[in-house]
Amino acid sequence: MVKTKTIGLLMALLACVPILAFHARDHHLLLDTDTAFLISKLNEYRNPLRWFSHDWPLENHFYRPVSTLFFEYDNHFHPGNNSAFGFTNAAIMALATMALYWFLCEVRRSIPFAVAGTWLFAIWTSGAWFLGSVLDFVVPWVPWIFFILIVGRIIANRKFNLNSLMIGAGGFFVWNAFDNTAASLREHTYNWLPGRTATSMTIFVLLALAAYVRFERLGAANRALPEPSPLDPPATRSSTQDEEPRGAWGWYLLSLVCTALALASYEQAVMVPALIFILGVWLRTCGKQTRFSLQIFFWAVLVAYLVYRVQIIPVKPSGYQKQQFRDGPGLWIDIFNYIFPGLFGLWAAVNSFSSGVMILLTDSVWGPVGAFVCNIGAWYSVRKRWLRPAIALALALFSYLPMAFLKQFGHYHYLPAAMMSLFVLTLLEVYWPMLMGAIGPTALQAPARAERAPGSLPRV
Repeated sequence: MVKTKTIGLLMALLACVPILAFHARDHHLLLDTDTAFLISKLNEYRNPLRWFSHDWPLENHFYRPVSTLFFEYDNHFHPGNNSAFGFTNAAIMALATMALYWFLCEVRRSIPFAVAGTWLFAIWTSGAWFLGSVLDFVVPWVPWIFFILIVGRIIANRKFNLNSLMIGAGGFFVWNAFDNTAASLREHTYNWLPGRTATSMTIFVLLALAAYVRFERLGAANRALPEPSPLDPPATRSSTQDEEPRGAWGWYLLSLVCTALALASYEQAVMVPALIFILGVWLRTCGKQTRFSLQIFFWAVLVAYLVYRVQIIPVKPSGYQKQQFRDGPGLWIDIFNYIFPGLFGLWAAVNSFSSGVMILLTDSVWGPVGAFVCNIGAWYSVRKRWLRPAIALALALFSYLPMAFLKQFGHYHYLPAAMMSLFVLTLLEVYWPMLMGAIGPTALQAPARAERAPGSLPRV
C-alpha cells in the first residue's frame, strides 16, 4: 500500500512538471492594463496587510487579500521580471493540481483514478507536453471505432438492438468529454497574471473539500450498504482503505480555515458550503452517515465573510462590475452547457428551419440533433448507475454558477474543470461495462432439458 501511494504521488507530481517547465515568459505579461495598474498600487502602498482591510489594488469593489499576496511576493522578490511572474502563476497551478490529486484520492479512494484525474486536469489547463495534441487527435476517433463495432455486432446477430445503438451514440458524448472543457483555460490562467485570483482560490477550495471528506470518512458512522452487484469494481491493492479515526476534528478545522482562505482569495468561493453539502450526498452513496448538521459552520464562515466584506467594500456595484454583469440567452446557454450540452444546440437547430427546408442539407441541423441524441444516449446507458455521475456534474455546475452571471473569462472555469475531471472519469467508469456488454457476444440461452441433470435434486 505504501508503495502504491508513493507511485501515485510521484505520478501526480510528474503532471506538474510540464506546467512548471512551460510557464509563461512573454514580455507582455506585465504590460497588461490590469496588471500594470495593480502593480503600481502595490508600489504606492507597500503594505501587504492593507489588503485585508481595504478593496483590492484594482479598486473595483472586490475583496481578495490572499490572492493579492501572491502579487506582493512577486513584486517584492523579482520586480519587473516577466518570467518570474509567469513561473509563480505556474507554481500556483501546480499546487492546485496536487490539491486536486488529494481531493480525488479522498473522494474516490482509488489512487489510479486520482492519478488519471490529475493528469486530465493538467492537460486541460496547460496542454501538458504532447498529450494535449494526442487528445485532440485520438479522442474524436475512439467513439467511431466503438460505434462501428456495435453496429457490426448487431449485423452479426441479425437482430436490431436499440439499447446497443444508444450506448454507441452515448460514447460520442462520453469520450468527447475528455477534450471538451467549457472554455479555454490556458489563456486566462497560464498567460494572464490576474487569473491567479481564481487559481489560488482553487488551491484552498480543493483543500477544504478534501479535508472535509477525510473528516467524514474518519468520524462518520457507516450506513448499511446493499450487496455489491456484478458491475461494482472489485477491491484492489490500489484502492485506499479507510483509516482509524484519529484526529478527525483536526481535518474539520483545516477545512474551515481553507474555506475562509478561499473566500479571501476570490468571490467564486461563496459556493464552498454548497459544494460541501453535495459532497455530503456523495458520501451517503459511499455508505457514510454524513453529519449534515456540522455543515452549518461552513455557512457561518460564509456569513461572517459577507458581514465583514460589507464593512470595508462598498455594496454598490463599481463601474467595472456593472460592465461585467449579463443576462439573456448566453447566460442560460453556458449554464446548460454544464447540465445538458445538447439542449440549446437542438433549440438552435429548430430555429434554423426559418431559413427554409433546404437547411436540412447542411450540418447546422443534423450536427446539433446528433449531439442531442448522443447526450441522451450517454445518460440512457448509465441509467442504472446515474447517481454518482450526476453528483459529480452538480459539483462542476455549482462551482461555476456564480460566474455565469458575468461576461466570460477562461479562469471562471478553472475550479469547475477540476470538478469536471471527477465527472468525466466517474461517467466513464459506469459507462464502460455497458459498452463492453454492447460489443461482446450475446449470451446464449441454454436449451431446456427434457429430464433433470444427473445428480440434481428431484423437482418438488
